Amino acid sequence: KLNIEKGLWLLFIIFIFISCLYSVDKINSLKFSIVFSFFVFIGIGTSCCINKKYYKYFVVSLLFCLSIHLIFTFLNIVNIEMVANICEQIYGYETTKQIRRWAYEYHNYSGISIQIGLNAIFQTLFISINFSYLLHTKMKNKIAIILLIMGWIALISTGKETFYLANIMSSIILLGMYLKRVNPKLFSRMIYAVIILFFVGFIVLIINFDTFMNLYYDKSIDSRFILYRDAIRAISQSPIIGNGINSIRSFSEHLTHNIYLQLTAETGIIGLTLFIIALGYSFVSSFNKYNFYAFLKLYLIIILIVDGFFGNLLFDYRFLIPFFIICFSTNCKESF
Repeated sequence: KLNIEKGLWLLFIIFIFISCLYSVDKINSLKFSIVFSFFVFIGIGTSCCINKKYYKYFVVSLLFCLSIHLIFTFLNIVNIEMVANICEQIYGYETTKQIRRWAYEYHNYSGISIQIGLNAIFQTLFISINFSYLLHTKMKNKIAIILLIMGWIALISTGKETFYLANIMSSIILLGMYLKRVNPKLFSRMIYAVIILFFVGFIVLIINFDTFMNLYYDKSIDSRFILYRDAIRAISQSPIIGNGINSIRSFSEHLTHNIYLQLTAETGIIGLTLFIIALGYSFVSSFNKYNFYAFLKLYLIIILIVDGFFGNLLFDYRFLIPFFIICFSTNCKESF
């Protein structure tokens, strides 16, 4: 059935197709609109056509595939050349140069995904499934705890700090939601602890701001500001309806690494508002549901919201396909 949540996402799709009509890059806008709508329709079609119990098989299959990336990430940490040689047979020698450079110079590991950002997405999906299942089993499943720890080690090995932050935020919010129901007193203490840690961290950051900038400031930050500047310039051209979905490359060399700025540049205030309403409704509609699918959906929505300030998850099919399939699965009542 077409409920409000699906209707809001379809409304967003309709608008991005409309944006193709006035886009400064009509061909790329149409390509993106077709591909993005296909991902949404996969999720809607799955929820309408597949028996609810088959969601379990989808998640288990997804977890199996993600486990392969987890294993190769650990192998990459232990033996860089072995994984690089395997990737060389699949992707070619030129691609493995980057894998070796990341591993040897920065100690960041991509496994067999050949990109540390892509590996971070896979490890995030792996963590989200295990953390959601852990909450579903009331923190009693030891295997899920072990897999969760392994997932975090693999994620940290990618060196993608924005995914650290997004996963931490997702974990804190879901854990708070869980504790509010099962242990209200502990939930209150957790809130106080989070507030205190936030203020302490903020004070430490202010006091040691110069040291922090010397440690973390690099050329990538300068390039991000250039991308943000280009996006703001595109927004000024057409702030209400934007310049057409997927048209940012007409104003900048790369994606903006901020989905909110990029969406505003491409679809204007109207498109951004429709996206926020659709995503917000998906979040709110699952907030008070205490089952595995609701936990998993909320986890991924928070990941998308937080990473949206720094990355391009909204434009990555490796994240979007499982996201939309899971997004429309929260009515499942079967025990996972």
